[in-house]
Amino acid sequence: TTDVMLDYVGYKLDDLRAAYAERVASADLSPQRAQELSEALEAGLTGYTYLSDEPLI
Repeated sequence: TTDVMLDYVGYKLDDLRAAYAERVASADLSPQRAQELSEALEAGLTGYTYLSDEPLI
Protein backbone atom coordinates (compact mmCIF):
# COMPACT_ATOMS: atom_id res chain seq x y z
CA THR A 1 0.00 0.00 0.00
CA THR A 2 0.99 3.61 -0.37
CA ASP A 3 1.71 4.11 3.32
CA VAL A 4 4.18 1.23 3.32
CA MET A 5 5.98 2.58 0.26
CA LEU A 6 6.15 6.13 1.66
CA ASP A 7 7.58 4.79 4.91
CA TYR A 8 10.06 2.70 2.95
CA VAL A 9 11.44 5.79 1.19
CA GLY A 10 11.67 7.78 4.41
CA TYR A 11 8.45 9.78 4.66
CA LYS A 12 6.89 10.02 8.10
CA LEU A 13 3.14 9.56 7.68
CA ASP A 14 2.27 11.37 10.89
CA ASP A 15 4.24 14.39 9.66
CA LEU A 16 2.47 14.30 6.29
CA ARG A 17 -0.93 14.05 7.96
CA ALA A 18 -0.14 16.90 10.36
CA ALA A 19 1.13 19.20 7.60
CA TYR A 20 -1.92 18.48 5.46
CA ALA A 21 -4.30 19.01 8.37
CA GLU A 22 -2.62 22.34 9.11
CA ARG A 23 -3.04 23.49 5.52
CA VAL A 24 -6.66 22.38 5.37
CA ALA A 25 -7.38 24.14 8.67
CA SER A 26 -5.81 27.38 7.45
CA ALA A 27 -7.77 27.36 4.17
CA ASP A 28 -11.14 29.02 3.92
CA LEU A 29 -13.14 25.82 3.49
CA SER A 30 -16.49 24.62 4.68
CA PRO A 31 -16.31 21.92 7.34
CA GLN A 32 -17.75 19.45 4.84
CA ARG A 33 -15.09 20.23 2.22
CA ALA A 34 -12.31 20.04 4.83
CA GLN A 35 -13.60 16.61 5.85
CA GLU A 36 -13.73 15.47 2.22
CA LEU A 37 -10.13 16.52 1.66
CA SER A 38 -8.97 14.81 4.84
CA GLU A 39 -10.72 11.62 3.77
CA ALA A 40 -9.16 11.86 0.32
CA LEU A 41 -5.69 12.17 1.82
CA GLU A 42 -6.24 9.17 4.08
CA ALA A 43 -7.57 7.14 1.15
CA GLY A 44 -4.50 8.09 -0.85
CA LEU A 45 -2.13 7.24 1.98
CA THR A 46 -3.65 3.85 2.65
CA GLY A 47 -4.60 2.84 -0.88
CA TYR A 48 -2.86 0.49 -3.19
CA THR A 49 0.12 1.61 -5.24
CA TYR A 50 -1.19 0.18 -8.49
CA LEU A 51 -3.86 1.73 -10.67
CA SER A 52 -7.47 1.16 -9.71
CA ASP A 53 -10.80 2.04 -11.29
CA GLU A 54 -12.20 3.13 -7.92
CA PRO A 55 -12.28 6.90 -7.38
CA LEU A 56 -10.81 8.21 -4.12
CA ILE A 57 -13.70 10.63 -3.59
